[in-house]
Amino acid sequence: SWALQIIFTHQRYASEGYICFTMDNRGTWGRGHDFEKVIHKNMGDYELRDQVTGVKYLKSLPYVDSENIGITGGSYGGYMTLHALFRAPEHFKAGISQFPATDWRHYDTANTERYMGKPQDNEEAYKKASTSTYSKGLKGHLYLMHGMMDNNVHVQQAFDQIEALLKAGKDFK
Repeated sequence: SWALQIIFTHQRYASEGYICFTMDNRGTWGRGHDFEKVIHKNMGDYELRDQVTGVKYLKSLPYVDSENIGITGGSYGGYMTLHALFRAPEHFKAGISQFPATDWRHYDTANTERYMGKPQDNEEAYKKASTSTYSKGLKGHLYLMHGMMDNNVHVQQAFDQIEALLKAGKDFK
């Protein structure tokens, strides 16, 4: 099925022969508090596990090229794209990360502190949730872009991620 907000992007990918698969991982709103609360003070971990589970399912299908799986997303989806490429590179060959949240210290405090608490009270969790922490894990192809579409994700997030990738000696676009 085609969700309205992604209809054009996925139809474009499909017209080029790609299979498009969208999965809501734990932490996604709209399924109740128990589904959401698992990411409390632990952002990026359970969500990545769920994405990997989805990819393993895809790899079990006879018509899926299991060696060529990519991931893409914007804002939180861009965040998950980076976690997937950095922390589970054996499952993802390429990714397009659009205006990603990369460090929750630089995000809208009203949303961040609901899940992470204050940075000074939870510094280790903030570091663990930051995508820059895992930049050395990149093995596939990364296309990183940022614009002004998401007013909660300041361009500084992209700059910080770019700096971490350069320090790690990683190639990206």
